[in-house]
Amino acid sequence: SYPEYCSVGRVLTIASVRRTGVGKELIQRSIDLCQEHFGGPIKIGAQAYLEQFYASFGFVSTGHAYLEDEIPHLSMIRKA
Repeated sequence: SYPEYCSVGRVLTIASVRRTGVGKELIQRSIDLCQEHFGGPIKIGAQAYLEQFYASFGFVSTGHAYLEDEIPHLSMIRKA
């Protein structure tokens, strides 16, 4: 049986490539791979300050906020 959601884990870029579009490309490729191999919704744990960044890819906050490594995070889902 398959899990209910595909999940994308930690996504990071080194400082020298930030603000170059690499992060957007990583997220889009992750979405594409999840759709290609799974086809269902995608679940992420996003740092709260990046909520609008992930929303631009169709992710919506579930309203569940939590601390991870002392950093505020949100659970977010992108429907299939």
